[in-house]
This record gives sequence, C-alpha cells and structure tokens, in this order.
Amino acid sequence: MLYVRKMKKSLRQNLRGLTKQEYEILKKMSHKSKDLYNETLYEVRQFFFNNGEYLSYYDAYERLKGESENYRVLPSQMAQQTMKHVDKAFKSFFNLIKKKREGKYDAEAHPPRYLDKDGYFSLIYPNQSFQVKEDHIRIGVPKNFREKYGYDKKEIRIDFTYEKLKQSHIDIKQLHIIPRAKAQYFEYRIIYEEEKKTNRYQGGYLVKYRFGVR
Repeated sequence: MLYVRKMKKSLRQNLRGLTKQEYEILKKMSHKSKDLYNETLYEVRQFFFNNGEYLSYYDAYERLKGESENYRVLPSQMAQQTMKHVDKAFKSFFNLIKKKREGKYDAEAHPPRYLDKDGYFSLIYPNQSFQVKEDHIRIGVPKNFREKYGYDKKEIRIDFTYEKLKQSHIDIKQLHIIPRAKAQYFEYRIIYEEEKKTNRYQGGYLVKYRFGVR
C-alpha cells in the first residue's frame, strides 16, 4: 500500500523588474483591495451592531458585487478573496465570544478593526485567475480598472523560473502579491501543495492511497 499525502508549502520572493506603470497598477490595486476590505467590514460590522448576528460572506457578497466600485475595478476572483479575509476575521471574533461565554477566554473580544484609510491590502489570486508560463506568471489587469484609472496595460508578467513548481506533483493554489513598507515595494508568495509518497500513514493531510504501485 502506498499513501499519498499533500503538504502545503509556500515560496516567497521580492517582486523585481516592474515597469513604472506596472508598479503603479499594483499599488493602486492593493489600495483598492484595502478599500474593499473596509467596505466589506463596514457591512458586516453594521449588521452585527444592528442585529447581534453574523453576516455571512455570501450575504455580504450579494450586497456588494453589484454596487461596490471597489469590487468592480478589481479582478473578481481576487476581490472575493479580499472579502473572504473579512469573513475569516469575523469568524475568529465570534469564536472568541463563544469561548468567553464558556469561560475559556478572559480578555475583551473586539470586532475586527478597519485598515488604515491610506493603507494597502494584499492581492490574493486563486489558481484560476493567473497563468504560469515557461518563464513568468501572468496576471490580468481588468478593463474596468484600466478605464477608470487611465492605464493601457492589459497584463503584468512576473519573472518566474522555479522549475520545481512546474512539475506534475506540484499543485499551485494561490498567488499573493503583498505590499511592503506602505507599498514602496512588493513581495510575491506562491502557495502550493506537493505530493509526498510514503509506505505508511504518518498523520497530516492524507489525500488517497493506491494499490499496486511499483
């Protein structure tokens, strides 16, 4: 019997070689990602203050997808990841409330706070929203974003030559573009899963087992 386990890993590098326009696009996008985070957080916080209940990601999404300019100008799947981070933060808050009621947490539990209005938030791309090519990763610049802010560049290419991550046993899950030092520069992080074969189960994330593998 051969077990196949998937191990989640990440690769992190500073993002180099951007043109001036590419840098400006990423800076503007990460600022709009922050705006969307705060806009989503406002909806969820107000619902909690008014009703004492949790507004789910799906309900917040339905409220904002057709009305939010921040949502419209960002790549849709990336924008959804920003909103999911608000959802995750509020779930942690409700978990603390539950522990406090059970006597397992003594400190005050506070709702998630807004990000700095002049700040930035990561651009998180699920694997369907970017392309890994021979020597680069391609991310698109949405038409709504280009028209709103006067850019003509339709895509950004990130140099990428890590052959290991292009192998068949590697499954790339997400690309994070992270603003650092108030977006003076960016870092990119690739989240991936790697298959590891073993002849016995050793705990962790077990995916499947195979018979008759030589």
